[in-house]
Amino acid sequence: MEDGDKKKLQRNQSNIVDNMQDVSRVLDSLFEDRLVTAEFRESVMNPFVDRADKVRKILSYIPGKAKGYSGLIKALYLTENDGVLAALGESLEITDFELGQPLEFVPVASPPSDMQYNMKRNPRGTLLIIEVREFDDNTGMNTRRGSQLDFAALDALFKKLYFNVKHHLNPTAEVCLHSRK
Repeated sequence: MEDGDKKKLQRNQSNIVDNMQDVSRVLDSLFEDRLVTAEFRESVMNPFVDRADKVRKILSYIPGKAKGYSGLIKALYLTENDGVLAALGESLEITDFELGQPLEFVPVASPPSDMQYNMKRNPRGTLLIIEVREFDDNTGMNTRRGSQLDFAALDALFKKLYFNVKHHLNPTAEVCLHSRK
């Protein structure tokens, strides 16, 4: 973990301790990303340890991990700990769109709230994929081979991102104009 990230966690420790919600889910996310061991998770989730001490244990353990900060930010995002993310000045951007690979989350500066799309609801929204494989003869264009592979890749990706996917194959101009409704 970089020194700047360690300092950010130290500066905001009391805020994080006071505001982190759903500590067990945060810990589960860190465990899934292999940032904490099963033994560590069990020791933190001991029923005799209070919530604030559980958070302190996580904050003392995470800085020793190479991807600890970005992993913690991801866990906070997935568990909807928006207050802690805001205190740290973080939001997330998905940077790895390769199919079949786990998505990597990287902390980035937040855009103004009126420019953000709510990515926390499930489903996230509806995505329309317009696939044009066959063209009218008067266009002079040939059949677009491979369009079904492009569609399959996009369909799989956006379903993994929890979007409802609609598909229009070879739509007319009229269908395209009315598809946004």
